[in-house]
Amino acid sequence: PREYNLEIAAIDVVSLKLHCFGESKGYSKRIYLLYDGIHYDVLVLCESADHPERSDWTVFSPNDPLTHAKALQVATLANKNKQFTDVYNFTLKCLGLRDRIEGTDWGTKSCTDDWSCEFCGV
Repeated sequence: PREYNLEIAAIDVVSLKLHCFGESKGYSKRIYLLYDGIHYDVLVLCESADHPERSDWTVFSPNDPLTHAKALQVATLANKNKQFTDVYNFTLKCLGLRDRIEGTDWGTKSCTDDWSCEFCGV
């Protein structure tokens, strides 16, 4: 945050918890990120789908309660629609051997010694 002189507010889609970096620095700008369990996406406010991207907003005031509420609303909708990856509570299945691997066990188990198995989510 120091290099960009702005707050970074990251909302975890699974827990809906907001983590704000640079909050105590007095920055006048903030960006919002959604964390889906694997990667971060920046939240963009656009007037409409037919407006050019150059008119989109990605930087907001940290003192704007409306934008803050909209960011939480987007995260809540993503949570409700299961648009996240819960890396601790998911199940994979080996398509070759039909083995199931749950949560973080994928790092300690394999279908074959050479990891030539294909996995899919269950």
